Amino acid sequence: MLCSCSASKNPNTNNSTSSAGTLPVLSIETVSKAENVIDFVTEPVAGHVSQLIASWTPGYKIPPEPYYEDCLITLRDTDGSTLLDSSEGRVKVRGNWTTTYDKKPLRIKFTEKQSLLGLNDGAEQRNWLLLAEYKDASMLRNRAALYASREIMKEDGLFAADSQLVSVEINGEYYGVYLLSDMQQVSSHRVNITEPETGYTGTDIGYFMEYDGYFYNEDELHGFPLDFADNAPLTPFDGEGGGGRTIDPLPKDEYDPKPFMGMTIKSTVNSAEQHDFIENYVNNVYKIMYEAAYNDKAYVFDGKYKTLSCEQYHSSAGS
Repeated sequence: MLCSCSASKNPNTNNSTSSAGTLPVLSIETVSKAENVIDFVTEPVAGHVSQLIASWTPGYKIPPEPYYEDCLITLRDTDGSTLLDSSEGRVKVRGNWTTTYDKKPLRIKFTEKQSLLGLNDGAEQRNWLLLAEYKDASMLRNRAALYASREIMKEDGLFAADSQLVSVEINGEYYGVYLLSDMQQVSSHRVNITEPETGYTGTDIGYFMEYDGYFYNEDELHGFPLDFADNAPLTPFDGEGGGGRTIDPLPKDEYDPKPFMGMTIKSTVNSAEQHDFIENYVNNVYKIMYEAAYNDKAYVFDGKYKTLSCEQYHSSAGS
């Protein structure tokens, strides 16, 4: 059983003791030996998050944004054998609100591609994540979800991130248990989609997207809002028709505390045509599902996936 308390003086660890011997140990050693070098792990907060905090916190001092620190990374297996020895790379804090926690998630960017603990069938990649799991005392929720996803999706050849719990040391100090995992990115060994060549503006490409409450921080080509079928109301599922209640997916006015939601496009987009195509496609897919579920209407795309046509149907379930 993994514990989430801490006997270490380090405020960033949430584990009881160093797990050497029971978990692989990933050691990060900074190239710089400056007195305050460890600030790169403890101080940064995502810029858009610190700006929000400052807007309601008088006197709040804006911390630095996450930045890379040159490091050497060593990985030892549970039997003490060295799997990776002082490999060059850079490390920084990553995330959104998780960057405000005492124990922050990290991103590793190796100089050369590396295979770590056989994850993702041993695929060599430059980018890897260390998830802090700060608010999960069991440290198993993400691990279990990722494992289940891989079991479900692998038979169809689809990617789901692999993961392994590891003990992390930084400059010789124990920092706790983290979840080492794949980074979500376009890659032949991760999200394997067709990206456009430089200058290509056609829409017949792959799109890698993330459902994101911070979509508005992206440039105009890499983010778009969701309209949820013009904010059509949803009925909570309780087996009794929702008890007469409805929920609006988006805020209805300036006093509604719900956030606007959207998608961030994580892959390459070269043109407004590509951006507008995928924005229209995603919002129309939602409309197809909503109209079928709530209004017994069957909407279908035209051959170019741009417009919808509709025909009435009656549910066999009699709803």
